[in-house]
Amino acid sequence: MLGKVLKVNKNNVTIKIYDLEKIAVGNLLECRNISKSRTAEQNALYWVFLTFLEQETGNSKELLHEFFKSLFLKRQEVIKIADGEKFIEIIGSTTKLSKKEFTEYFNKCINYAIDNNIDVSLFFELRGDL
Repeated sequence: MLGKVLKVNKNNVTIKIYDLEKIAVGNLLECRNISKSRTAEQNALYWVFLTFLEQETGNSKELLHEFFKSLFLKRQEVIKIADGEKFIEIIGSTTKLSKKEFTEYFNKCINYAIDNNIDVSLFFELRGDL
């Protein structure tokens, strides 16, 4: 890695170059988004939430985890076989999600609970730092 983006606004991008000797006038710079995996703290809070739902619904937190993954992380893939193509469903893993993607996933889980008349206010009261 030769550098990183420090700041982006409407008309400018500020970058930090680590090794200026490798950069010359006329070179093209390639910028890629490097997303970091969900944090251990995000995952821990998610499992606290699942434990809360376990107590509220009577379903195990493991089953709730699989249920939410099947709702929000399911995708279709095409597999080619001798006589054509078949669609298969793949259920993704939360370990593969970026911080942002995990936040969106967790919010969907919370909203699903709310939309299905599960009172999550106690969870948020207990988690006063949210």
